[in-house]
Amino acid sequence: MKPQDHVLREVVNSLRDIAIEFHGADQLRERMRGALDPLLTPQPVAVHDENARWAIEGAIAFGRMGVNKPPADDHWLMEYWLIGRHLAPLGRLDASTAKLMTGQVDAPTQAPPEECWSVNEEEFNYSSLGDLLDSNDDLEVGTIVWRGEGRVPAASRLIDAEDVLMTMGERASDIVGEFADGYAAATPVARAELDLMLGNWIEKWCPPSFYEVVSVKPYTLSAADLASMKGDEE
Repeated sequence: MKPQDHVLREVVNSLRDIAIEFHGADQLRERMRGALDPLLTPQPVAVHDENARWAIEGAIAFGRMGVNKPPADDHWLMEYWLIGRHLAPLGRLDASTAKLMTGQVDAPTQAPPEECWSVNEEEFNYSSLGDLLDSNDDLEVGTIVWRGEGRVPAASRLIDAEDVLMTMGERASDIVGEFADGYAAATPVARAELDLMLGNWIEKWCPPSFYEVVSVKPYTLSAADLASMKGDEE
């Protein structure tokens, strides 16, 4: 259902004022989400409120960027895309805000694995074969050692949005019982934003000082390996 003209005008004006006042501020997205409430009652299509809100946010963000126009002029998201066009003169969305509003959050980068070696397949304490040989002078030709790749775990493996939301729901249930049923739900965009925030926080305050070892393979020492080490010592 198309929003009434006066409702649409009020929302556009509200979004414009918010964009001017909070441009570049952390509260911009949340303020804009609140301003969209009048457009969700009644729902524009028979979908869940949160899914509709997500689609509307994306259409407005795309409209501000002037990309991904809805496929037809009578498409239900066209009104919201045009709202974004009205807001475009206020300045481009910064990259992070645009990605969060459209669900296009970059996957966290992960450092490439580093070579690591072990004499017992349990403790990978050596950064190279040379380091291993230099620290163990009793090794002989034919001895099996192990090579692996040390990889720092991604932040999402330590904690993610699902962990936080589940804990919030459990604690809310402890506080008010069944009145908290259904809490805490979040849209895919909100989950992506939380995952990004958690990853940034871990990287800044609690970066892992450990690594896991993957792709472990046995390696048989050769005469050339040992001769090379003796040559280096000489």
